[in-house]
Amino acid sequence: KKMEKKKIKVDEEGLGSVDSLLQSLQNVQKNLLDLTEKQAEEISALEDQNNIELIPFYEKRRTVIKKIPSFWSTAIQNYPSARQSIDEEDKIILNYLDDVDVVRETEKNKITIKFEFKENPYFTNQTLSLELTLAGEEKNLNGTKINWKPEKIKQSQETKFFGWFGGLDEEEDIETEDMLKEMLENFKIQRFEMFVDELWADPIKFYNNEYQSEDEEDGEGEEDEEEEGDEDEDEDENENGDEDEDKE
Repeated sequence: KKMEKKKIKVDEEGLGSVDSLLQSLQNVQKNLLDLTEKQAEEISALEDQNNIELIPFYEKRRTVIKKIPSFWSTAIQNYPSARQSIDEEDKIILNYLDDVDVVRETEKNKITIKFEFKENPYFTNQTLSLELTLAGEEKNLNGTKINWKPEKIKQSQETKFFGWFGGLDEEEDIETEDMLKEMLENFKIQRFEMFVDELWADPIKFYNNEYQSEDEEDGEGEEDEEEEGDEDEDEDENENGDEDEDKE
């Protein structure tokens, strides 16, 4: 009986101790969240300032790029995330691409990619834009509706890269399941963000085709290891052959 009373007493003390610790934990957690929110605001303000300071350098880069023939067309076609969505028809259209620009409107939580085209036989638009808007945790992507010339309607249905602009048409909206539409939209948003963070940030390495993905680097490493392994096997076989000859 004494043992039972002692056990009950320990449990009661333990519960009291846990309640006290949880309260302390909640206080610490609140301080962490407050500080994290404050830091996020400071980081956002710093990023805004950095973006403002970068504008003249982007403009200077833009001026130089416009003097290089087919710069953006080449960079985009060499960019892995875009390359898989570019067919032969897209390549022809991209030859008319004259300039690319990214505009950040921090106050509106909006980023826009602008593609400037020379007059071409495919569509009448001079500018095609993709606009990503942030609303809390939601991201919305809107693209320019392409005004295809009547004789190019067939090609417009076959193109892959230019399907990035605008949404699904009405018939596809009816036939496509909501989950599939959401996946397609998320894919377009992901490609938008990668375009800004990678291709726009450093287009020169893609123009020069100097970029290698981690998978490609791993693949080359595996090939090198396989080649080294084959060389070792050949050396072993040669050594064994020499030994056999000596025995004879």
